[in-house]
Amino acid sequence: MRKLDLDYFASFLRDSPFRRRYLRYNFVLALTIVILAGFSLWLSYNLRFEFQIPEEHSFNLLILIALACVVKPILFFAFGAHKSNWRYVDVYDIEIVALSCLASSGALLAPSFFSTWLYIPRGVLFIDFVIFLILACLVRIIGRLTRETLLPIVWPSSNQGVQQAPATIIIGTGDATEALIREIQRSQTFNYDVKAIFDIDGRKNDTFIH
Repeated sequence: MRKLDLDYFASFLRDSPFRRRYLRYNFVLALTIVILAGFSLWLSYNLRFEFQIPEEHSFNLLILIALACVVKPILFFAFGAHKSNWRYVDVYDIEIVALSCLASSGALLAPSFFSTWLYIPRGVLFIDFVIFLILACLVRIIGRLTRETLLPIVWPSSNQGVQQAPATIIIGTGDATEALIREIQRSQTFNYDVKAIFDIDGRKNDTFIH
């Protein structure tokens, strides 16, 4: 039985469309973080020196960009910033991204204590932290806007016009219910027609949940 379960699980991972989407998503995300890491550091240097980078910093910049393109994606994934649901934005997820950015800044600063080739000005480091944090958060927002506005136009749901949405009732009127209703309204795969919402709390009669 144990071997059968493991074989089934391995087959599921190998053939599952979810697995392919998950791997594709993480590959695109990792590539995006690599590009943003290099761009953020390059822009930080130019902003710090008003787009006239001194010659003694030019060679350092090339080495540090290469280092940032390796370190930042590793720490981004190590802190689990890729595991959150990037359809939504909340304070906890932003904190995780901020911690990964802070750790990346520390990783870029540490080599400067041992080699002048890897010296990075403190002002550049601070600007890079702010820019990379903003860009990483923008990736979330752009991904959500793309999913909710662009994809329904470019790639309409195959459910539309094919089958009628089943009538649905929801039990409970808490925050989870509101999130579920929002997801049903935005999603192309959740094809449900919510007819009523029930709750044992009589004080919630004739109130609006969304």
